[in-house]
Amino acid sequence: MESERREDVRFMAKNNSYASFGPGFTKVGSLKDISKGGLSFEYIFYEELDKEPSSQVDIFLSMNGFHLESVPCRMVYDVPHRTSTNNLFIVKRCGLSFEDLTQEQAIQLYFFLENHTSGIAFKKE
Repeated sequence: MESERREDVRFMAKNNSYASFGPGFTKVGSLKDISKGGLSFEYIFYEELDKEPSSQVDIFLSMNGFHLESVPCRMVYDVPHRTSTNNLFIVKRCGLSFEDLTQEQAIQLYFFLENHTSGIAFKKE
């Protein structure tokens, strides 16, 4: 088993939390966990749309209008996670590492971590 490389405590995202990675919102999905250093989310994979690399992510909520825009990041992994029960589509899990947030983005991220997460998903020992 590969050793855990994350340094930051990861928090479970609440159900109404989403991430968008890629030009033109090509990878939009449910936020799974998040920390001050990065996040992971799951999305339905559409091969024909998955061509252009991106270096930023948006984090948003479906309920209250929270939207953290254009957070600089790099992709750490993007792997198949599961297939639908009827095998019509693939759900992928994508992990991103944040890079060089502005002060305002950092403030918004900490607000999100304090107010829109529901417990610890991972803590390095």
